Amino acid sequence: MKIKNRVVFPVFLFLAVTLALAGSYKPSEIVPEVKSLAQKMEWAPDKTAELVQKVEAALKSEELKGELEKSPVKAVMVYSSAEGGLVVKFMKGQGLISFKGGRQQATIYLKSVSAGAIVGGGAQWAAGLVLGLNSEEDFGGDYRGVTKSAAAGDTIKSDGIFLEGGKEHKIFLVSTVRGVSAEAGKTKLTITRGW
Repeated sequence: MKIKNRVVFPVFLFLAVTLALAGSYKPSEIVPEVKSLAQKMEWAPDKTAELVQKVEAALKSEELKGELEKSPVKAVMVYSSAEGGLVVKFMKGQGLISFKGGRQQATIYLKSVSAGAIVGGGAQWAAGLVLGLNSEEDFGGDYRGVTKSAAAGDTIKSDGIFLEGGKEHKIFLVSTVRGVSAEAGKTKLTITRGW
């Protein structure tokens, strides 16, 4: 009886460990992963290039560097969406996420509601770095943050925002938009896993 218990426990411990994400993305791996996911989404080269520039700039910022020292990047995601609305802005989109040491190029669905307005409709392309994530199953649900941005034409005046969920990890988002948009106030982003 004692022998069986000793054999079962290590097997159980091994299974529990394999559920956690192995490793994290080095800063030098993040931009290539964003490019790879954007290509899989078949985005226009100019939108991919613009978003990559924003990710590169964000990785050089003191704010993000400080966060990365405390919480490494465990997953990288990209998504595109359409948005619209007056006073309250609605967004709905789809994207892909890759977990370091886990699932690759998995589908995600997104929707959000935020205070703001958009004129003539618009589209958004975004990249997200998931910091401090323990397992794939912890990813998803509602994320909240405060964003202040304004965009005109094909440029957006925002360095990125942090969104926090209920599972002790956060997402850092950078984006580019098409259309004319104004946004200020609280944002709720809901992410649904496609697996």
